[in-house]
Amino acid sequence: MFQLVTVVIAITLSAFVVIGGISYFNSDTGVRLQVQQSLNSQLEGIAAAIGSYRSENNGFLPSSNIDAIAGNLPGGKIPTLSQDDELKWKLQGGNLCLERLNSSDMNTAVKAGTTMFVSAASRARPAGTVKVGSSCTDSQAFVWDASSNAADLEKNNTIAVIFELK
Repeated sequence: MFQLVTVVIAITLSAFVVIGGISYFNSDTGVRLQVQQSLNSQLEGIAAAIGSYRSENNGFLPSSNIDAIAGNLPGGKIPTLSQDDELKWKLQGGNLCLERLNSSDMNTAVKAGTTMFVSAASRARPAGTVKVGSSCTDSQAFVWDASSNAADLEKNNTIAVIFELK
């Protein structure tokens, strides 16, 4: 009887591990979630600042200088991610872009959180408006969709996530 109880407990624990996934044991889960939430908040804040800028300027988008909208953001400056100060927001060609050059030395938890952010943002925005390329001006950028994964995020050691502004 004791062995039967032990086997049932072992099977139950194994089921919890399988259902919980590999991240069940990963200590970087908190960092990934923090990165995802921070980037999402930054995107929403910048999108709101761009909307405010457009209403002040007869519907025109800001120039390619993102500092043009800084006055419409809390604290008057463009937000950054404290875990990775090289991950920067830019305005390029009428698009909002999150870019990091030389992503080979990027913290894996920050990279995973960025991937989670891009996946969540692409689900929340209209289809085809979130693209990933090798730079903010990449004409060969591809649309991020449900089949995209972390390997697709990084092109030529660069992360460039392009959000189309409508």
